[in-house]
Amino acid sequence: MESFGKVIGINLGLLLLYSLAIRVVSQAKGSYDSQTSILIFSMIAIIIHVVASFVTAIVLYIAGKTKLANSVLLSTAITLIVGFGVCWGNASI
Repeated sequence: MESFGKVIGINLGLLLLYSLAIRVVSQAKGSYDSQTSILIFSMIAIIIHVVASFVTAIVLYIAGKTKLANSVLLSTAITLIVGFGVCWGNASI
């Protein structure tokens, strides 16, 4: 499970980075409906992140690296759950 800690750390770190970037850019633009734009862009970024992680897990399964693939797949599920909360929380602040 050593690889799981690294994988989840990388995924949650990426989630934090692009969530902050979306929030800062949206606030800096000063758009009229910034909460909606934050919600939409966060949703798109999280969907792309989860799909990329899922595809990575499938490729790792095909390559025969099942331990790492299991870590990536579990990390994908956690990223989806945490990302959903981050998406709504980021829009409501």
